[in-house]
Amino acid sequence: MWGLALFAGILSNHLGAIAFLATVFLAEAVFWKWKFFSRLRRPQNRFLTLFVKNDQNSDSLLVHEIRECLRQNPSPRERESLNQLLSLVEFRHLLIYPPRSGKEALQEAFLLRGRGEERKERVQASEFSVDDFTIQEIADAATSISSAFWKVHQIAIDDKNILSRPARRLLEMILSKPFESSIYSRYTETLTDSIQREGGVPFLLLNLISRGQWEWAKPLGQRLLTSDLSIEEESRACLYWMSEIQWFTRCSVTVPDFESTIRHLYHLCFVNPERVGFLEIDSQFFSQFETVNELAREGFLFKETLVDRVLHLWSEQAFFFDSLFRETLQVLTQQKSKVYQTRESWVKLWGREKEDFEKEYLFLVEGNLHYVSKDFDQALEFFDKALEINPHSRPALLNRLFCLAKTNNAITHRKSVDEILSMKSLYPSSLSVIGNSFLLLGEDEEAKKIYAELSQVDGWARKTDYYQSTFCFENGLYDKALKFALKAHELNPEDMSVGFHLSQCYSAVGKKSDALEILKKLDGRGPQWLNYYRFTLERDAGRFGDAHQTLLQIPIEYFDDPDELEAALDFAKNSSDLNLLRRLKSRR
Repeated sequence: MWGLALFAGILSNHLGAIAFLATVFLAEAVFWKWKFFSRLRRPQNRFLTLFVKNDQNSDSLLVHEIRECLRQNPSPRERESLNQLLSLVEFRHLLIYPPRSGKEALQEAFLLRGRGEERKERVQASEFSVDDFTIQEIADAATSISSAFWKVHQIAIDDKNILSRPARRLLEMILSKPFESSIYSRYTETLTDSIQREGGVPFLLLNLISRGQWEWAKPLGQRLLTSDLSIEEESRACLYWMSEIQWFTRCSVTVPDFESTIRHLYHLCFVNPERVGFLEIDSQFFSQFETVNELAREGFLFKETLVDRVLHLWSEQAFFFDSLFRETLQVLTQQKSKVYQTRESWVKLWGREKEDFEKEYLFLVEGNLHYVSKDFDQALEFFDKALEINPHSRPALLNRLFCLAKTNNAITHRKSVDEILSMKSLYPSSLSVIGNSFLLLGEDEEAKKIYAELSQVDGWARKTDYYQSTFCFENGLYDKALKFALKAHELNPEDMSVGFHLSQCYSAVGKKSDALEILKKLDGRGPQWLNYYRFTLERDAGRFGDAHQTLLQIPIEYFDDPDELEAALDFAKNSSDLNLLRRLKSRR
């Protein structure tokens, strides 16, 4: 209509009318244009205000309103802007706030964070567990978070985009480096590729290890060994042991007893082979020495393979976990020089060290196995080979002493004793080993002198008789064991372990009645295995009624050991107690 009027004015040559109509037309055009832009700017300004507030309530409201706008069929350009803002809000929420769902918790677990970084606990939240997710869900989360990284990166590199600065700050929080477009493009490409490799599991586990989030890292590592995953077998074992080694060293796991040591034997072989003395003859492990050393041999042989696999995995997951791979290799090889920082330097080091890697421990294990087989001359040769590599190897030095005693090589034994006594790093525990070696050699007076010296050391006065007794018992010297056990029990009458050991000594020399009398004094204070031991004594002494009553007192849950269960069943079959027999059979 306005165009027709203007055209008519031109035809009529009415310049005043033309000017008036043009002014009106321009004013109305400006009015409608302002309405159009204000319609866009009002929500945009509100969105930016909510985004800048950066709190959970504002973010939730912002996400809701953006999605409402997206449902109103905006223009392609508006849609792009809204989606970019939505990507930043959701990415920032993952980075800063606790997850609102298991899906978000899993996505957050892929975000790189510095170890020890101050943050609210997210992945470790009790309501979420890595076991809740299938392998496909982990792969989907890897794809999703890679896409999110890429979207934020695309916003960050657009200098004309008003959202580029907040996008850059988010990326800097993750990569801990000042933003530079070309460098971050390479980082993002490498990162998204690493996240998605092999369904995301390797990256996820390495990231959890790096962050020290063991509530997720350990069960995920265990799933690698038990689940049917599309990951190479070599990678599975490598990832599992990287998780276990880092947990074992960072958490300073204690191994206070025999069972803990056996459970963590591979860990000890990988991290600190001389810890807790499981390779030493004079130790709490001697009763299972053959089994322990066979496991240790497997551990040392696999350790070499593990170093190869860690280096290979490093080549596939380079850059983001370099410090983690470096720490793992330092632990495995005991090489902590600052010179070896890159994978290339480690490859060169390993090329030089691999052939002779930890041969001393392999020689030591072979010597121990020959000692158990009573091939003492061969054992001595292996201990000597271990000492050629490491003259200060504590297990080799001390175990060699027993070989010399077993072969009655008194002269060389005396020289070795003097050498060990001169090594202050082995004092005072070396005194008990020396004393025990004299007992094996039959030189009881020399042993007495050594133990007299040891008894003067703080904390040892009440232990020496018990130590001598347990050593003699393990080596079949039962009469000597009983003599020392009586002295130890006199000093420590309330010590249950001493009392139990004295009972064992009585039993070993055939004094079953005395063994049972000692047990009676321990009545009510011991664990169920003590009751089972009492049952065997009563059975062997012919006290079948007492044995039957003792067996009835043992809970059925105790019988985890198949040999002990069979022994109890054999006894029950010869009794008239069918209820006892049925109860024991139910445990099979």
